[in-house]
Amino acid sequence: MYLIGSQLADLTTEWPLLKTQLSGLLHDMQVWAASTLHINIARQTTYINNATANLLHSSAAIIQTTVLSLSSMLLFLVFILIYTILLLFYRRLLMRFIVASFTEKYISIIYEISEHIKNIIRKYITGLFFEMAIVAVIAFLVFWILGIRYVFLLGLLVGVLNVIPYVGIFTALVLSLCITFATSDGKHALFVGIAIICIHLFDSNFLMPKIVGSQVKINPLIVILGVIIGEMFWGISGMFLSIPYIAIAKVIFDRVHGLRPWGILLGEEEETPKKVKRIVNKIKEKEKEE
Repeated sequence: MYLIGSQLADLTTEWPLLKTQLSGLLHDMQVWAASTLHINIARQTTYINNATANLLHSSAAIIQTTVLSLSSMLLFLVFILIYTILLLFYRRLLMRFIVASFTEKYISIIYEISEHIKNIIRKYITGLFFEMAIVAVIAFLVFWILGIRYVFLLGLLVGVLNVIPYVGIFTALVLSLCITFATSDGKHALFVGIAIICIHLFDSNFLMPKIVGSQVKINPLIVILGVIIGEMFWGISGMFLSIPYIAIAKVIFDRVHGLRPWGILLGEEEETPKKVKRIVNKIKEKEKEE
């Protein structure tokens, strides 16, 4: 936090330079349009002023739409927090309900599935953080080789935002380009953009399936298909939740006799953790005693 704070404090002094860089870039673009497209600078300025006036004229509707979108998003996040707290608070009640919904011969299987699901979710979260750390280190090294300033901040930015599918890497790309353009030049900003896109492609096609998919025992093909289908059905939320949902489905498929072929399709059968074995053995011994 100290390193991030110190680099952000230094970065605030660079924003006047960014304004100067953007002004120079805009002037160069106007000169290029005038010489290449034969559009004089006066006509370009008139067009920009008209576009700005039209934008300001419709600003009320834009602000209203933005406020409604932000308020609905905040309300959605608040409800997610409330639902999560309530689910955690009543988790034992929900478990008793699930157990009571089946006959006694399935109790050991239910507890085994429950313990496996908790173990899978822990592994998924661990794999996600491990992937984030690797992406951040790769970005840090690439930016350092390119001679970019604020390499620690930019590397951490790319690693953290990369966890958010699509939107995150786009946000990291825009912020990194702005910071590099303000503190260096257009050539280095272009190199940074290419590097971030390459890192993202490497992460999406190799790191995520290998690291996250291996943690939850799902083969890479199913991971990629799951992320795509999750995005089609539920947007960004579906992309986040697709992998743990597939992992939970695999745990259930592997332990229900009629669904085992589907468990094989999703990935190899994982080894039963020792903690789960102890719990299941205790339940089976208790059932024998009764």
